[in-house]
Amino acid sequence: MKVLFIQAIRQTILEHPLLRVVLIGEDSKRPGWAGLKEIDIRWLVSWIEVESPHDLTHHYQTTIPSHLDSRFPDLEDRPGWKVTLLHDPHNQHIEVIFAWNHANFDGVSGKIFHETLLRHLNHPAPSETSDETFISGEVDTNTFPPPQEHWAKYPITPTYLLSSAWKEFRPRLLTPKTTANTKATWAPIRTTPFETRVRGFSVDHHSLTKLLHKCREHNTTLTGLLNAVVLFSLSSQLDEQTAPAFAGGTALNTRRFSSPINSLIPENTMANFVSAVEHHFTVAEMKEIRKVLGGGSSGLPHTQEVQGKVWKIASRVREEIQARLDKGTRNDIVGLMRVVTDWRGTVKSQTRKPRSLSWNVSNIGVLDGGGLSEEGSGDAVWCCGRAAFVMGGEVAGAAVNVGAVSVKGKGLEVSVSWQDCAVEVGVGEQLVKDLESWLRWMSEGGSSVHDEAAEV
Repeated sequence: MKVLFIQAIRQTILEHPLLRVVLIGEDSKRPGWAGLKEIDIRWLVSWIEVESPHDLTHHYQTTIPSHLDSRFPDLEDRPGWKVTLLHDPHNQHIEVIFAWNHANFDGVSGKIFHETLLRHLNHPAPSETSDETFISGEVDTNTFPPPQEHWAKYPITPTYLLSSAWKEFRPRLLTPKTTANTKATWAPIRTTPFETRVRGFSVDHHSLTKLLHKCREHNTTLTGLLNAVVLFSLSSQLDEQTAPAFAGGTALNTRRFSSPINSLIPENTMANFVSAVEHHFTVAEMKEIRKVLGGGSSGLPHTQEVQGKVWKIASRVREEIQARLDKGTRNDIVGLMRVVTDWRGTVKSQTRKPRSLSWNVSNIGVLDGGGLSEEGSGDAVWCCGRAAFVMGGEVAGAAVNVGAVSVKGKGLEVSVSWQDCAVEVGVGEQLVKDLESWLRWMSEGGSSVHDEAAEV
C-alpha cells in the first residue's frame, strides 16, 4: 500500500509543476522560482503506522498544529510542501495531510492536490522506473503556471491607486475614527511566540444539506453565514470599549476570472489565485447588535430575534461578496502587487500598525472524494470520507482564521485557528462552540430553545 501511495504522489508531482520548484532569494526584494532537476520523494513524504483509531486521531491532532508552525528549511534546495500519511492497517484507513508554504499555493490548491492524488490512486500509471521515489528531468516551462496577474488583466484607476496609497502610508493621527474603530486592537500584534491554536468541528451531510437549504431561503451562502456567526460571537464576548466596531474578510478565488494559458486550465491548476473582500460593521451597527444580544449570557443566545439579525448580516455579506465578484478584476488588490517593490518590508511594516481584520473566512468549496466503485464494476476504489482546511495563525493578518471545506456527498469540516498570545484561548474556544452550536441549530430550523422550553 505504501508503494501505491508513493507512486500516486509521484504522478501528482509530475502533473503539477509548482510541486517541483524551490524558492530562491526568499529574503530578497525579488524572490523567484527555480525548477528542480531531481527530487527524492522521501524528502517530502512521511509514512506513519498507527496502532488503533485512537492512535490515528492522536497523531492527526498533533501533526496538524506541528506542520502549521514548522518552517520549511532549505527552501532553496527543497520544495515548500510536505505530506504525512497516517496508516491504520486494521481499517485500511489513511489520513493524508498535505502542508504547504502559502507562497506556493492557495487553499483551493490543497483541494486540487487531494483530488489529483485520489485520481492517481484509482488509476495508477504504468511504472516508468524501478525507483518510484525518485523524479528527474527538467520542469516543462510550457506547463509552469505564471503569476495570477498574467492569467487576467487587473486594471487599476488612478483614484484607486492614490486612495490605497493614502490608506497605507497616512499618519495614524489622520486615520478616520470610523476606520480606527474597526481595528482589532483586542488582538494585539505579537511577533513571538509563534504558535497556532486549532479547534474544529464537523457537520454531517444530512445537516449540511438542510443548512444550505436554509441559506438559500435567506438569500445567502454558507460563507455569508460563517461571517455573520463569527461577528455575533465576538460581539457577545467583547464589550463596546474593547471592540467598538469590527472588520472581517472573505478570501476570493480568482480562477473564475482567469483564462487558460497554453495547456493550463485555472480550475485544475495548483497556484495562487487569491483576492479578498472586506466587511465593515460600524459602531452604530454594533450597538444595535449588542442590544439584541443582551448581556451576561454564556455563549451566543439561541433566540429568534438574534437569529433574524444573523440571517440579515449573512445576506448582506453575500451581497458584498457578489458585488465584488461583479466588478471582476477592476481595482482589485492583486492589481496593486506590481507597484510593490519590497514585499518583505511591506509585511514587516504591518506589524507596527493596529491589526486591520478581526477574522477571515476561507471556504474552499466541495472536494470530489470519489465513490465506492466505478462504472458499475463493483470493484472497490479509494475514496475520501472527509477533508479539513486549516490555516496557520497570522502575526499581522486576521486575528482568527476560519477554514471550511466539504466532501461531495459527505459532511462539512470547519476549522478555526489563531495565534497563541494574540487571541485569548477562551475567546477562540467560545467562538468555535458558537459556530458549531449555531450551524447545527440553524440546520434544524432555528426554533428558539426558550419557546421549546415553554411548550414543554
